[in-house]
Amino acid sequence: PFPLQHSRGPPSGRTRTEPPTSMAPMLRTSCAAALCLAARAGAVQLSLEQRVAEGECSKLAPSGAETYFPSSVQARPEISADLFDIKYGATFKVVISHMVKEQYVLTQCGQAKPTDAEIEVVAPMAAGYQRKHFTAPLRTATAGSTVQLGFLSSIGVRDRVKYITGNAVGPCWQKAASCNSTLELEGSWGGNATLRAEQTSSVDAFFMDCSYDGDCSVVRNQANGVHVPVAQDPSPLKSAEYILFFGAFFNKDPEATKHFLEVNASYHSAKVSLQTKPVVAWMQFYDKNYTISEAHYKRAFVTDAGGANFDAEAALAGLPGLYVTTASTGKSVTISISNFNASGLTKAQVQAAAAAQIMPKLASVDVLIDETYAFAPRSYTFASFQDTYKLAGTEAYNFLTSRRVARVDGTLSEGDDLDWYESRIARPDWAVEGLARVLHPGGSHTQKYFRNIAADEAPTVLSKGSCQQALPVCDASAEAKPIKVLGAVAQETSAAARCVVGASTVAAFAASAMW
Repeated sequence: PFPLQHSRGPPSGRTRTEPPTSMAPMLRTSCAAALCLAARAGAVQLSLEQRVAEGECSKLAPSGAETYFPSSVQARPEISADLFDIKYGATFKVVISHMVKEQYVLTQCGQAKPTDAEIEVVAPMAAGYQRKHFTAPLRTATAGSTVQLGFLSSIGVRDRVKYITGNAVGPCWQKAASCNSTLELEGSWGGNATLRAEQTSSVDAFFMDCSYDGDCSVVRNQANGVHVPVAQDPSPLKSAEYILFFGAFFNKDPEATKHFLEVNASYHSAKVSLQTKPVVAWMQFYDKNYTISEAHYKRAFVTDAGGANFDAEAALAGLPGLYVTTASTGKSVTISISNFNASGLTKAQVQAAAAAQIMPKLASVDVLIDETYAFAPRSYTFASFQDTYKLAGTEAYNFLTSRRVARVDGTLSEGDDLDWYESRIARPDWAVEGLARVLHPGGSHTQKYFRNIAADEAPTVLSKGSCQQALPVCDASAEAKPIKVLGAVAQETSAAARCVVGASTVAAFAASAMW
């Protein structure tokens, strides 16, 4: 489904669509041979007839109670994420994204686009919402951030993603990004806005985010834009349930349900319940500010991993310049070091003065998770932590005496990007497992995402060399694996339905495959 990169043109005197004369009899031998050739010719998009032959699409109209989406294959929410819904009709389904106020009508490929009146019966559109139309399964897609990549990987559609963000972490995403398929940065970040627009408009769907300030006009104005508010739902499992959202676009509804049930079970299996609970704080230093995060999902991870959450607002009360920021996703407690400035002090001295008053307030914290940004995370050590928080290391603070100082850069890409921002959203069970290992050392928990720098643990680096999947963006002969239709009405088994490649089409495929 992706363009071939030809290093040279066809032999002199012959057009690109004209096969060598000696090949013509062989190409006309049988429909099966033609379809085989078509499947290998990655340069040419499959036609609807070819997709019907592969079992991915169907032109058969359901009759009576027949449907392409029977209840047995529909997505089944278990946790009920707050910000999306899925409704099913006979030939289409509607994914409703509430934050952006959009309906995504996904019509089974090969079927007629439903009318607004037909859609209203299935999913009435609320005031202020708008509709966008797609066919399912998508042939091509692009993800605007690594958050979406974890879900696309989990449902097995890496072979349908055309452009990948440059900071992708998964081995196969790294491999794809190395094949000249990196999504251009937004113009405001120094990228080529024209190229980015060309890339994002060339795919069936562009999975994207609203602006940082909550303005969703960028999504609403993108004709193929799809907003996935996964990070805005308030709990790790509700976020993980967005696998159903992604699955609907690729007719992977039953696989998505199965996957989520497994994640849900694994999450609960990883939970720890102990009488004694270590106190945990998430802290960082950035832009002259010390900040303790109390995001809902972090607090949930701590509770489920058998810990107790630090009450930063109460502990730091009375310190100069303290302010609390509250949002739908949780709150943060911040103190600016500028409040500790005095005449003649350097920045380092001001930071040390601030830390001297702030850090003793955290003496009862048993596990400190240091979220301070590091350009080279592999080089961030316990000594780096001591310098950030101006600690000698001998203070009588619980997290120092127990040697439990963690970071979330325990799993990285070759380019030092954090898997915490990619697969963790789709796999919160791995996060609970990894955090429980830090909170309760000596057990059988597996390391993932977190590393204890007080114990000199180094990150695990994921390599693109470990990806064994053939990807169309890297190999022109690779083809996206067909995704079979879900309903029983889609049984197009006649010879006429299977034999769909005409002589001229075969010639085009042959020319493309040859040259």
